[in-house]
Amino acid sequence: MWWRAETLQFDVRYIQQQAIMPVTRSKTQLKRNHEAAVAENAIPIERLTPNSEHSDNTTHNAAFFQSLSGAIQSSSASVVMLSEDKLGFTVVASESGLPESRVISNFLQNLRKLSCDEEDELWAKGLNKMYSAWAEGRDLIEWMVVCNVAQLMRGRDNFVDYCGLDIGGFYSDWTHPISMIQRYIKQHFPQFERNWSQQINPLLNALGTSKARYNYQHVLTATEKNKLALLLDELVNMMSSKRDELEGDLDAEWTRQSAISMQLAENYYRNYEHMSTDDITKKYAGLNGREIAMANNILWRLKLDCSTVRSKNEQKKMIVINHVIHTKTATQYQDEIWGHFVPMGQMVKQMLDRPNERIVATIPPPKDDGLEATMKQVSEKSGIKNFFLHWETAPSDAFVYLHSVTTIRENDYFTRAFPLEWNGCIYLDHVKHATPDDGVKYRMN
Repeated sequence: MWWRAETLQFDVRYIQQQAIMPVTRSKTQLKRNHEAAVAENAIPIERLTPNSEHSDNTTHNAAFFQSLSGAIQSSSASVVMLSEDKLGFTVVASESGLPESRVISNFLQNLRKLSCDEEDELWAKGLNKMYSAWAEGRDLIEWMVVCNVAQLMRGRDNFVDYCGLDIGGFYSDWTHPISMIQRYIKQHFPQFERNWSQQINPLLNALGTSKARYNYQHVLTATEKNKLALLLDELVNMMSSKRDELEGDLDAEWTRQSAISMQLAENYYRNYEHMSTDDITKKYAGLNGREIAMANNILWRLKLDCSTVRSKNEQKKMIVINHVIHTKTATQYQDEIWGHFVPMGQMVKQMLDRPNERIVATIPPPKDDGLEATMKQVSEKSGIKNFFLHWETAPSDAFVYLHSVTTIRENDYFTRAFPLEWNGCIYLDHVKHATPDDGVKYRMN
């Protein structure tokens, strides 16, 4: 969730005042005090659909949960609001593969009519997993198209752009992201591409096109896994060595970062394998491979200047749509799968050294003693069904509770976190399932 810049600064005196408050009450009592104390500060949310007209205190949720259509719709509303000239957010990034997202980025920047094959590639390959599985996920891209068409009609070129943040290939198919890389290096470095492709293609065939993560662990030999890692290292090193020579070539930048995303995909697969099989050497600490990739990709995209007429300063505002587990800003032991988890949000926060500029996600239904149970009580006490709470407005009775570790449910697992890992939260009283995509063509007319 993003909100206006003037609400982002914490009051230092408030923090200092509450830091000396004695911790003498039970967690249950702190929870009850928090519920009553913050109810009066809830800001109502009146709509979840895109609307360019909004009041000064309007805040939209920019989180995405694959089961909640309201959260997805409010993500799109955030795109409309935050991409306005006076707010200056120009990049939308989500939990989808970076290499594959190049297709969508090209379309959003060029706004030309697509052929049937190009449109099929846009929806079948440009978005990964949950974002292409639900109609609302595709609607997010549709709304971005509307934003850019409106800018074009006004004679402006500060288009909204899209970028996936995740590893290439995700859990299933490496062939498309690798083929995009091969296409570029074949054109510019044909000898390197010929030798490199001859070595990697047999490994890609072994990974298959539907269960790449599984096949990495169960089909590839240890020697083949090491060879795959070395080939990806070689590719990244080659593209990095040519960076100065290729300065200004946007396709070269995307190819290099796509190569890094595939390099980190292999690292994540190895990380995952250690989690599930490493009972002797204990190499596994936490499932952090994708977090490393997404944090690196955020920093890369923030630095990328994709237009000669657009200043680099305008490229430093990004809307990030992601699950709670990734936007957390502190490390806790989660469970046997996640382990000692270092989230993307924590990495980015520390890398940017901007402790008051945050990405925050909404709250799905948790356990009875979790955060949403608290928010439900706030809803009942305030009489407001959908609301936003900014922790800066929290009274002293709520402060200790906001620092207490609680649970947030995400899909079918629970994440441990304390509320002040984010600057605030959104509570939605009623949600419905997202709409499974039925294969209907999306036509840009």
